[in-house]
Formats: sequence, structure tokens, C-alpha cells
Amino acid sequence: AVAAGLLDGQVVLVCVGADGGERWRATATAAAAQSVSAPVAIDGLVAVAYRSFGENGGQLRVLAVSARDGSPAWDTGVVQIAAGRFDDGEGFPPALARHARGLVALSNAEHLALVGGDGSVRRIWSYPRNLANAMGAEQVRPRRRPGAAGRGTRRRRRSRASRRRRL
Repeated sequence: AVAAGLLDGQVVLVCVGADGGERWRATATAAAAQSVSAPVAIDGLVAVAYRSFGENGGQLRVLAVSARDGSPAWDTGVVQIAAGRFDDGEGFPPALARHARGLVALSNAEHLALVGGDGSVRRIWSYPRNLANAMGAEQVRPRRRPGAAGRGTRRRRRSRASRRRRL
């Protein structure tokens, strides 16, 4: 099992064997990390996404190490995060998930990226920080038509013939 966390501003990955003993320990090269994702296994590697911050703002990074011995495979800077975006350490940590073409890294600070299994950044998307406000409150709340049935059922309209029979 592999666990990820922060120790004195550095990302640390620790692998524990079945006997409960530590098999290996790896750290990221970037300092001033403030949040880290859960580890994800892909193609013999263990990867985590993390945010680090400095004087020029922050950066979303992805670290990958060998699942066998913890040796570093790559530590890629994915995207810059503007100064003032979660630089106080609050907010949601980044997230990382497997994808058919590698890994998807979510900064939770307006960026989503596709990272290849070799550490190359293949695509970056951006989205508004407060998605609900960007869409408008009236678009977020579902609207119901007057007289519409609820719970996923549809109200059927009667044919003209059946309406005539009722009269």
C-alpha cells in the first residue's frame, strides 16, 4: 500500500509491505507544497498531483515514482496557478485519476490537465473558479413546468379520440 502526505512542505510517498514494514520512501523535488492528492497506480508507477506555491503564484505538479522501489520517474510542472488562488493552503486538494491516455489532474483552482504516462502535458483546460456564479443561479436550479409530473415520470397527453369519448 502507498500513502501520500506532506512533511515540512514536501510531498512524501511511503510504501508499506504486507508485513507492515516500510518498503520505500520518496519525496518530491519541489518545496513549499501545500496540498497533495491520493496516490494513483499506472503502468508500474505511483503518481500524485500536488500544488506548490512561491513568490510568483502556484503550480500544479504531478510526481511519479516506480512502484517497485520508489525511484523517481518524473516530476512535471503541469500548469501555473495565478497568485491568490488557494495560496493560503485552504480549499480542496488537487485530484488525480487514471484515463485511457494517461492521467487527468484537477487543480481545484481553475485548471484540468491530461498528463501522459511519460509525464508529458498533453492538454490543459480551464474553468471558472465559482462555476455556479459563472452559470447564473437561475440555470443551476432545475425548473418545473406547471402541471408537470415529478419523479421522472412524464404526463401523457390524451389523444383527441379519447378526449371525445370522455365527453
